[in-house]
Amino acid sequence: MASGTLHKSDSQVFRAAEGESEVARAAEMLDWPLRGVIDADPAAGVPYEAQWGIGTGPTLHYVMHGLSDSSFFFASADDPMAAASAAGLAAPYLDVETFDELLADVDRAKGLNQIGRALLRAALGAPEAVDMRLVDRISNTLRDRDPQLREAAIWAITIQPWTDYRLLLTKLAADDRDQRIRDLAQVVLEGYEAHLS
Repeated sequence: MASGTLHKSDSQVFRAAEGESEVARAAEMLDWPLRGVIDADPAAGVPYEAQWGIGTGPTLHYVMHGLSDSSFFFASADDPMAAASAAGLAAPYLDVETFDELLADVDRAKGLNQIGRALLRAALGAPEAVDMRLVDRISNTLRDRDPQLREAAIWAITIQPWTDYRLLLTKLAADDRDQRIRDLAQVVLEGYEAHLS
């Protein structure tokens, strides 16, 4: 890929936990070879990723998100239209959930594990532009009595760094009744400030 700004298509979350074979099939149909694999290093926060493409053109990315036990796909290119086009070429070969389906999964989820996973998956599949439907669901979970659910919502916030989350994190870091949650919110807020400045 040539130097310059890298643009990404919106991420698409696979229905099944593993979708690498679907992206590999799409790449095969497009005649795009495997460019490389990045092995997971959970201690360093590096997920498993495989990439397909030709020369400096668009790249198809498959990523395994360990925390949610989910995988997702996106395309990247030097031009936003090229990234969106590459994602569109691969789409017919992928069994992914729409963002609306991911939000419905959050609404149907019951219990800590289901709600936490559904929030993470929705954040993985969220569009680049702020979507208040997800912000509202995360905000509601941050007010839950269960500190583990509040923690899961904080982890979901880390996936898509929308500025709308800054106020939620600030309030949580200052006012949450659990010190561990206040500390985590502060760490994430500091990361936001560094990312957004």
